[in-house]
Amino acid sequence: IGCNLSNNQLRDAMEELENSMYGYWWQAGFGTKEKKMLNTIDGIGCVPCFNAVKAKYNQETGRFLVNDLKDELSGQDLTNLNLKIAQLTAQCG
Repeated sequence: IGCNLSNNQLRDAMEELENSMYGYWWQAGFGTKEKKMLNTIDGIGCVPCFNAVKAKYNQETGRFLVNDLKDELSGQDLTNLNLKIAQLTAQCG
């Protein structure tokens, strides 16, 4: 079973993840918004949708989403990210 999110929802998730890393607060020197990042991944909920968000991010930015996420985190935040990704369900809905 594939992703059950609309193209708009996929774009929103992609933009939320990108903004959690590189939003206006980042440009002002305040760093990554870890909680926003992890909450967005929770909202994606399943592997097929996470893969669709990754593909959209990779295509639109020319970067790799998982690499960017991991580059922005360290310590417990990185562990939490890896757990969130591992806890995504195999099927949507």
